[in-house]
Amino acid sequence: MLSHLDGHQKVVSGIALPAGLDKLYTGSKDETVRAWDTNSGQCMGVINLGGEVGCMISEGPWLFVGIPNVVKAWNTQTNYELSLTGPVGQVYAITGWVRWHISASSETSLSLFNSIASPIFQ
Repeated sequence: MLSHLDGHQKVVSGIALPAGLDKLYTGSKDETVRAWDTNSGQCMGVINLGGEVGCMISEGPWLFVGIPNVVKAWNTQTNYELSLTGPVGQVYAITGWVRWHISASSETSLSLFNSIASPIFQ
């Protein structure tokens, strides 16, 4: 093992390593996302979400985090933040595909977001 990253108070439920960045992001059932410096292993910041993290992905500079009833999206280069509403219940899965982002929630439903329709994602 190269390093041990301590900080979350509950199970880690999402990990994202955006391409080209020197930060690793982790999400947890403790309702936080942590940013870690990949060189030092130090926690660089904590985001309190107010809901358990069910999943997490990164796509380009964007970090997508599934929490109850919403997918949070952050541009890791500009710190721009969005709340993508539509999911009902805990979001357990997110995927990105060309121009779409799809989330699956605990209410047996899928939410589809058109990334191209929003110039924010470009």
